Amino acid sequence: MNIIGSFFSSFMAAASLSRSLIQSNGGKTQLVGFVSSAIILVVLLWLGPLFEPLPRAVLAATIWVALWGMFKQVKHIWTYYKLSPYDVVIWVVVFVATVLLGVDNGLIVGVAGSLFIIVFRVVLPHSSVLGQARDTEIFRNLKNFQVCIIIHVHN
Repeated sequence: MNIIGSFFSSFMAAASLSRSLIQSNGGKTQLVGFVSSAIILVVLLWLGPLFEPLPRAVLAATIWVALWGMFKQVKHIWTYYKLSPYDVVIWVVVFVATVLLGVDNGLIVGVAGSLFIIVFRVVLPHSSVLGQARDTEIFRNLKNFQVCIIIHVHN
């Protein structure tokens, strides 16, 4: 999907977490991508059978260490909540649904929740009363700026 989409200037469908981690540690050239791809290929083809007898706890710890940078981003949740509370609610609901119900059902909950939020925003749009700021041609929301003059237009 990403290979075909690259010829049409489309957005990528998914990103490689390992590549993102390497890029965040200072890799800046295409050679870094080639080396990381070669390492992943070697691990998948020849070193993969060596991981099979490992206990699940060891494999889970390996995944946990690889995803630790993503888990640390949860501390930014209040910043995101101030920007868009609806998106944070969807994120938390989808996270909980994915953990409790599985990936497939979590995806369904995410799509349904996102569609619900879109419909909710369309049905109840933001509206405000505007007033003209003194001695300017600028109109502001009266809830935020009390020094505005309310303009009444009567026919």
